[in-house]
Amino acid sequence: MLLDIYTDLFVSVFGSFGVVFRFWYIWSPFVLFPLARQTWLSWVRYKYIASQNWIILEIQMPRAIEKGPKAMEQVLANLHGYRNEPGSWLEKYRDGEVTLWFTFELVSVAGNIRFFIRTPRQHKNGVEANLYAQYPNINIREVPDYLESLYPRSLPELYELGRDLWGTEVMLDKENHIPIRSYTEFESKDEFQNIDTMASVLETLRSLGPGESSVMQIIARPASNVWQKKGVEKVKEIKEKSSSLKISEEGASRVERSSPGDIQFLKLIEQKLIKPGFETIIRLVYIADAAVFSAGSVRRGFMSILNQVGSDIYNKFTINHKVSTLVQWVYYPYLFPKRRAEGRKSRLLRNLRERRVPAHDTVQGLYDSVMLSSGFAHRLFILNTEELATIYHFPTQTVLTGPLLERQEAKRMGPPAGLPIFTDQDPSNIIPR
Repeated sequence: MLLDIYTDLFVSVFGSFGVVFRFWYIWSPFVLFPLARQTWLSWVRYKYIASQNWIILEIQMPRAIEKGPKAMEQVLANLHGYRNEPGSWLEKYRDGEVTLWFTFELVSVAGNIRFFIRTPRQHKNGVEANLYAQYPNINIREVPDYLESLYPRSLPELYELGRDLWGTEVMLDKENHIPIRSYTEFESKDEFQNIDTMASVLETLRSLGPGESSVMQIIARPASNVWQKKGVEKVKEIKEKSSSLKISEEGASRVERSSPGDIQFLKLIEQKLIKPGFETIIRLVYIADAAVFSAGSVRRGFMSILNQVGSDIYNKFTINHKVSTLVQWVYYPYLFPKRRAEGRKSRLLRNLRERRVPAHDTVQGLYDSVMLSSGFAHRLFILNTEELATIYHFPTQTVLTGPLLERQEAKRMGPPAGLPIFTDQDPSNIIPR
């Protein structure tokens, strides 16, 4: 009797599937077309990005920089103008156009600290012009990709050299519209009381010894205004929840019930929303010889740097544990911790070298996945120009950077205006002054 019941259930269930498969020509286009469309988009976008000519610019510091993070904020605001979206379906589906990104990198090799910016070659003149406009005494030079000579391409090659790797990515703890602490909170009218947020970064990187190296890689891609629109909606919701309806003879009116702290919180959100934003990812990578490998101190140093701009009341940075190479059996999903750690190290090294932006679609996410490590774990977040300038700017003269940075000793000066390169005149016809 019981066998008959199970048999009837089996026939009814699989009989229903049989009807579905019988009419595959009706429903399959609705399933296969979106998949084919997404696969094609991933392919043409990959080809578009791979066709770009990327270059590395090294920024050499003068003896003293008087301008603070405000100057870098202006640079970033101008770079946001390079945002590019497909103007037609041909540009989207045939050319695969996407908004390209900039990579701001802070590198320490045995305590020697250097600043780099990676950009598409077509943006080189714009990047240099904006930097020189704000920092006229710096020196910018195009250099080969230092990662090519600094780190091997694969994890097995790294192990063959007797080195090990620790790395992670960080993300915002709360929603994008909630701000972190910016450099404006660390400034004072008395320049001797100003606090440069780069000071602790440089001290941590300076502490590295022989056989140790570290990279702080900040990828920033100009974002659309969608995140700002969502933030405005959130502000409206908060204001509506914090007010009540009062009925009087003159009619109904809303009475605000917000505390001074709530009002200040809303002001900070609104201040973030009025400035352009960048889709951001921050990678922290430490590689060292096995004999001197000490990831714990570097990890704590990096997080203390980021914690200074965080706040439990507002927003803060937190480690993305699904990407971090620190894996133990007590961490979810508990199985094969060594295998998971190896997969994450391998992917992180590849993403570091390629300056890869996290997956923006299902196909790319599957491609980025490795054994027991999902490619969908990475998280992009939004920082506006003020916040981004807070965590990456050139150190000011308030920071004792003398023993920290390789500097240019000569001051950069422009050529005299009367030189023939500025005129179509014959040099012999230039009027002497």
